[in-house]
Amino acid sequence: MDRQRTVPLGREELPGDRSPYGTHADSEKDSDRDDGCPIETDLAEASFRVLPARRNLRGPLLTDFQDQAVRALREAFAPPWPTKRRAPAGMLVLPTGGGKTLTALYYLAVDWLSRGKRVLWIAHRVHLLDQVYEHLSADRSVLAYVRRDLSVSLCHGRHDSLDGDFVLASAQKLHSIWGESKELPKDFDFVVIDEAHRGQALRTREKLASLREKGTPLLGLTATPFRATDEETAALHELFDRRIVYQISMRELIAKGFLAKPVFHRLLLHEAAQLSSADVYAIREQGEFTGQALRKIAESRARNREIVDYWTRRARAFGKTLVFACTIRHAEELAKAFHRRGFEAAVVHSRMNMAERERIVGAFRSNRIQVLTNVNVFSEGTDVPDIKTVLLARPTLSPVLYWQMIGRGARGGPGAPEKKEFHVVDCVDNFERHNLTLAYTTVERQLVEGEGLGDEVEVIEEKASGLRRRRTVRGAVLGA
Repeated sequence: MDRQRTVPLGREELPGDRSPYGTHADSEKDSDRDDGCPIETDLAEASFRVLPARRNLRGPLLTDFQDQAVRALREAFAPPWPTKRRAPAGMLVLPTGGGKTLTALYYLAVDWLSRGKRVLWIAHRVHLLDQVYEHLSADRSVLAYVRRDLSVSLCHGRHDSLDGDFVLASAQKLHSIWGESKELPKDFDFVVIDEAHRGQALRTREKLASLREKGTPLLGLTATPFRATDEETAALHELFDRRIVYQISMRELIAKGFLAKPVFHRLLLHEAAQLSSADVYAIREQGEFTGQALRKIAESRARNREIVDYWTRRARAFGKTLVFACTIRHAEELAKAFHRRGFEAAVVHSRMNMAERERIVGAFRSNRIQVLTNVNVFSEGTDVPDIKTVLLARPTLSPVLYWQMIGRGARGGPGAPEKKEFHVVDCVDNFERHNLTLAYTTVERQLVEGEGLGDEVEVIEEKASGLRRRRTVRGAVLGA
């Protein structure tokens, strides 16, 4: 067992340095489900002088809203705290593509790591931890404030070190270390829960509360501060003291030009999947499409053929496309169908080893693959800014999941400065005749509420065989 896996990190390290995760062969399975799970000095007397936030940076500056978020974090977590109260907690809510990781790392580097404080960063998937390390080791605007002798410690798979200044831990591994004990074997000065809306935060809430009782602040990062039920959402907000430290909407970031604007294509398929009354009842009870229903949808060859035919006729306009499928087999069948049409296509899913997955995603990033199909792998954390189209071949009733999926195409800004719009192809099928409220209705409403976009949301409703109607959507006429 590797118990002392720490990686020194200095400002002289440049992009291209080897990630400590290697090939990820020792990482625990990255599944589609929630996984359960230096100098000690008083901040007020710290001798390290913090440089002004916008001076002497050698990398990208923070945007205005990220800068506002950092100021809000400083105000929310600035010690000292009242002695009779627990340490503070709160959530940072930025849309997919809004830079949650960079913003949080910048704050931690300046206000905590640079002053010798120890930070624990928890995520439910190893590739999210990998991205944190890449930001930390390559983004010079963060490195400008990191001590040369900072050590990064890994706690996932066969690694179980909690000794570093900055510890990157998987929720599953941390849960096994915690066990029945209420305390971790090491003390930390600050704890971050990445993708805080996932179940791992709620499953360990008593232990996280014990850290706060000892004086450790807790910050949750999420684009969607909601759970599947109102009860779970209330529990999530209770864990973070019902406090959102800073929040900005996708609509506002679109208006700022930081995120691209979605153009929705509502694809009304002729060959819709046939769901039984028992399927529909189970979907209503669960509040989401069940595994059985998704398998039935995925097995419709006629539906798959219509989807691929529709995309093929518009391949030039749709360009680089990310496809969300119902099941692994569905993703594989769709990739084969695109390939038979003459397009470079591939699939990624949770059962692949990480090295193979990274190879395929790398080919997608470098445009050697035009169409990439996946099952939940891209719903969180993966950054490919020049995606032109998101194709939703799987239905959902969950606005949270819908936001996560379409958010993969919304990234623009510094990563794709010329990108102003992206396409969302939503395969609607015939589910609304079962009185199932698909997630797009809620998402459209959220996009058109308030001011800021300057335009309405454009929706192109089509049958697989051709254009049906084009319309703009405002809140007052939603669903008309």
